[in-house]
Amino acid sequence: MDPHPLAGKCGTGPPIAPEHWRWRAGTRSQDMYFTSPSGLRFRSRKSLNEYLAEEAMTGGDPPLPSSFQWRVTEEFLADNHVICEDVESQRGGTPEGGPGYSRRRSHKKKKEAQRRKRIKVTELISKAKKKGHVRAPAKVMDIVEEQVRLGKKKKANLSVVKVLEDESSVESRDMRVVRVRAKEQRKLTMAKVMEKASEISEGRTAAKTKVRKDPDYVPTKRLNPQKTKAQIVKKLHDFKSSIVLKQDERELSNIHSSMTTLLNAVRVRRQALEAAEMKLIGLLTESQKKLGEIGEIG
Repeated sequence: MDPHPLAGKCGTGPPIAPEHWRWRAGTRSQDMYFTSPSGLRFRSRKSLNEYLAEEAMTGGDPPLPSSFQWRVTEEFLADNHVICEDVESQRGGTPEGGPGYSRRRSHKKKKEAQRRKRIKVTELISKAKKKGHVRAPAKVMDIVEEQVRLGKKKKANLSVVKVLEDESSVESRDMRVVRVRAKEQRKLTMAKVMEKASEISEGRTAAKTKVRKDPDYVPTKRLNPQKTKAQIVKKLHDFKSSIVLKQDERELSNIHSSMTTLLNAVRVRRQALEAAEMKLIGLLTESQKKLGEIGEIG
């Protein structure tokens, strides 16, 4: 499938789309995407035509006039081929993974398409100058002085402003690059950081020396992770064992209290039985005496 003549391009209005509509060309020759001013999106010219026809029937936007053509002429390409560069996201040729696909060949095609669609900045500037759209830029120092006058800047620090301008070059004059480098501030900041770091380092060294001079100082050994893990596991095991022992101790104490209560009840019963036994012995003794007295009388 041949790539679209406008692959990677986008723009507004005719001859690709109606007035105030945005268009974007896809990778393949039949892929065109349209976006209405209200944000509606269409994936083909057919769907766009159907929508416009329906709008005309319901009293909305009129359909496209018969003179409107979905054409891309050489003149249009010559005038509009720098509208929107998006070649990097377009992949021409055979889809990846398909039959006959070659990453190297696809990369070459993409680079060639980029080279063909590229236009020099100097040409753009010359075209704009011919149309009267380019004016000479103000000097950077004038801009800084104006900012100081308006109060946007406290002072004009001219030592940190570097203007890269070349009056002999149209490109560098019309598309100047202004780079602001605060080297002095950066050096000062780095010096402060290094000074602070040295103070911290000296303080730590002094603290270590002071601690080591202490007679009661005992150096701490580095913990072995495996040993520490074993100690933690042992502590957990001992803790669980202590919980089990506490539960067993509680149960044993309950049993002991119940047995003590039973023993006390038995002792009370035994005391009652002993008292009854003594009473019976006394009664037997008295009855035996009375029987002896009766025998003597008889």
